[in-house]
Amino acid sequence: MRVALSLLAVCKAAMENELEAAARQVASALASLTSKEIVKATIRNYESKLKESDRSLYLKCKKLYEQELEKRKYISQHKNGGL
Repeated sequence: MRVALSLLAVCKAAMENELEAAARQVASALASLTSKEIVKATIRNYESKLKESDRSLYLKCKKLYEQELEKRKYISQHKNGGL
């Protein structure tokens, strides 16, 4: 959970500094964590504590994370013959 929180903070900082490539790399690292349920719970918890001013940056990070999950799912399905 600490790793996920740290990665969310780094992603937010990257977005604040308009470093989208770095934010995408952080989102990829977040997506690679093995416990997706812990990551999702951490994201929900983090989201509930955000100030309104931080919400748009956070939502961009969340979207990047979700895109990375979808990309990994797609790659995994195609590696396994589309199963």
